[in-house]
Amino acid sequence: MIFSNKPKTPEDETVTERLERVVREARDVCPHTLVQPTFDEEAARGLDEYEVRRRWPRFMGQCPTCKGQVIIYASYLHYIMGDW
Repeated sequence: MIFSNKPKTPEDETVTERLERVVREARDVCPHTLVQPTFDEEAARGLDEYEVRRRWPRFMGQCPTCKGQVIIYASYLHYIMGDW
C-alpha cells in the first residue's frame, strides 16, 4: 500500500466514510433545539420506566430545522430512566 499525504477527496471515500462524514456534518449544523423534550429528574425519582415514558416522552420524528429523522432525549438520565 502506498501512503500519501494528500487529503482525501469525496471520490476517495468509502461509502461508510461518506455516511459518517454526512452524519457528522449534519450534527454540527443542526443542534435540533426546536424539538428538545423536557424532563424533571426530581419528579421522576421512584417512578417506573412506563410512567417516565408517559410523562416525559422522547422526541421521535422529523426535525423542523434540518428535516432529518431524529430521536432526542432531554438528557442522559432521561434516556436511562425511560429504559429506551
